[in-house]
Amino acid sequence: MPRAASRLVLQIVALRVERLQDISAADALAEGIAPGTVDDPVLAYRGVWERINGAGSWEENPLVWVLQFAAPVCGKIG
Repeated sequence: MPRAASRLVLQIVALRVERLQDISAADALAEGIAPGTVDDPVLAYRGVWERINGAGSWEENPLVWVLQFAAPVCGKIG
């Protein structure tokens, strides 16, 4: 999409590759697991992953890209 057509610009501030099952509780929460609603955010994220990618996909333990973005403030990065 051309930048002029986008309403949101994100700045990547960190990038790494890891195995899916190496996800931390903090990263599972960052993926959208609601804090305080589950005892184990990683286990909850596993359920989300399998609903999206199919039964047994967690056990495949693929390499995944982990990106951290800067949140824009009033349409500006920084």
